[in-house]
Amino acid sequence: MPHKNKPKKGKQKNKRFVRIVEAIVSDSKGRVLVLKRSKNNSIYVGKWQFPGGKAWARESAEKAIKREVFEETGCRCISLKQIKKLTFSEHFRGSVSVVELVSFSCKLKGTICLSKDHCEYKFVKGDGFLKRILAPISKKVFFD
Repeated sequence: MPHKNKPKKGKQKNKRFVRIVEAIVSDSKGRVLVLKRSKNNSIYVGKWQFPGGKAWARESAEKAIKREVFEETGCRCISLKQIKKLTFSEHFRGSVSVVELVSFSCKLKGTICLSKDHCEYKFVKGDGFLKRILAPISKKVFFD
């Protein structure tokens, strides 16, 4: 008798799980922070994104976003609140991953000092602007 959990022929046997976190950082004027990806990135160079990135193995989403925001901006997150969690399959470079995308809202404490992964930052307002400029994963956070 076949094993019930055995993958069917032709199906992806092992999908990689990836947790991605992003922060919607707002200022006192209601604008949101976006960071421009520098040439030090392998993909989406010149695209704008929200602060964030991949969580490490066994790292909670909350710890990951605090770490990522600090690494990318040099600032600490305050008033952190989870606002959305999406799970979806993503085809990337010939493989399939199950992605858990967790977004947070927060404010920053400190002066922004960008990492080498970003070359510019700005606070922006307006959905139309964000739809035109954001990297694909950031669009999922804001518009899905």
